[in-house]
Amino acid sequence: MKTEEKERILLQIGWLTNIETEYILPKTQEEITQLKQQKTEYIHNMFKTGVMFLQKKGLTARTILGKNDIVNDESKLTLGDLTEDGFRFYQIGVTKWIEKLDRSINRMKIVTDTSFLEKKYQEYVNYELLFFKKLLVEIKDDRKKLENKKKLAPLIEKVISELDGNIKDFFTTRSKKATIDLMYSLCYGYFHVFPRMVK
Repeated sequence: MKTEEKERILLQIGWLTNIETEYILPKTQEEITQLKQQKTEYIHNMFKTGVMFLQKKGLTARTILGKNDIVNDESKLTLGDLTEDGFRFYQIGVTKWIEKLDRSINRMKIVTDTSFLEKKYQEYVNYELLFFKKLLVEIKDDRKKLENKKKLAPLIEKVISELDGNIKDFFTTRSKKATIDLMYSLCYGYFHVFPRMVK
């Protein structure tokens, strides 16, 4: 992977903490300051929880955060910080976790809870990664098959038809569209984000 690719920033804390928030209800300056502090604390905890989880699962290429390291606006996650599996799980696991947190009214309380991340990780290693590898066999490094989801769909349907056991049960409970969207995203990363890893 080229140096500029490794340095591509996926997430930087300052991007999130510096976003101006509009408060619907009238707030005193003291209340606004308190809300900003809570927002910053949440973002820092979210970053640390996510990174520590990735490190624990061996999905990082280096130690990004130590147990006692402090997160600040300069803290960031780059493409080069992650292994190939790490980037895939970031795409389909970590981003979903962040979206779930942002929708929760209790996000300050659950931001350090990794149960959802663990669930997504188990789905990835036990089902989605296996499906992805079967799909790569069908694609045979032919990037033209990735030009759009319509071309990829028949290959995905073929893989689904050949599944058995728990993995078949897992994917038959999902909509075909959800599986196509997921696999298209993973294939795009494999062929375009990590092009040198394609054999």
